[in-house]
Amino acid sequence: MTCTVTPRRALAPREAQQRIEKLAEGSTDLREEREIVDILERQSPQARGETVRLLDGGGDRHTAAKILKKDIDDPTLRARASRLVDEARPFSCSPGTVVLSDIDDTVVPNRGKSVLPTVFPGARELYAALDEGPSGSDVKGDVHFVTARDGLFVSGVPAVKRAGVEFGSVRHGDVASAIASPFDHNRALADRKVKNLTELVDKNPSRAAVLVGDTVQADPDVFRRVMDARPGKVSVALVHAIPGFKAPAFVQHDARFVVFADYGEAARALCDRGLIDETQRDRVLASVAAAPLSARR
Repeated sequence: MTCTVTPRRALAPREAQQRIEKLAEGSTDLREEREIVDILERQSPQARGETVRLLDGGGDRHTAAKILKKDIDDPTLRARASRLVDEARPFSCSPGTVVLSDIDDTVVPNRGKSVLPTVFPGARELYAALDEGPSGSDVKGDVHFVTARDGLFVSGVPAVKRAGVEFGSVRHGDVASAIASPFDHNRALADRKVKNLTELVDKNPSRAAVLVGDTVQADPDVFRRVMDARPGKVSVALVHAIPGFKAPAFVQHDARFVVFADYGEAARALCDRGLIDETQRDRVLASVAAAPLSARR
């Protein structure tokens, strides 16, 4: 009797990134180290380059360099992995979009109502459209959330998971900013957010950033500071207009900003700018139209 062994398939970049990050959680044993190297080895240099880009572009610790240094202890496996990563580097600079988004009142309602949806209607479809690119032309995995939540006592990860938005990473504020004195509390939170967003823009040098926030706190000013610090690196800053919280006057005269009342408006603006296609826009519009008016903003 002949036993047929089915060869393991090469993983797509997003699958490979997620599996490698899972394997790198906590301490890694030799079997896990071998699997990380095997995943990289089975990919083409182009796909491996995208995997490396996704690992390096997020707001967490799982960069390719840190995985090589801290998670692959076996010297032979580390040398093989290092060669594979070096070979892939020239293919890790593909153009496209990276989405850098706030969480509360941007994608997840957070205004103290007794009954709230877990996500604003149309948000899932819009983030997915930006991530996959017009006509599905881009590699998935380039949605990253940046929140003022400290990440220790209050994490943003559960909220994003409940919202059902596919994401690459969540970068938090810090405890020091969260407990700053009332006099400089908001400024400390804003400064930290500017720092986090700017670092993520820098970690994705081949990508044009789309910033997404809301009018409840300081997102418009934070976004303006990021865009001024990194000229030409941001395609557009989307600002979700929350009732009772008016957008600052400067955004009305700045073509880099789009203020939207619901995600249908955001989808129309992104389609007009060529960042999503008409089919993707219509998916967002259909999701918004199916929801009650009270849940849309």
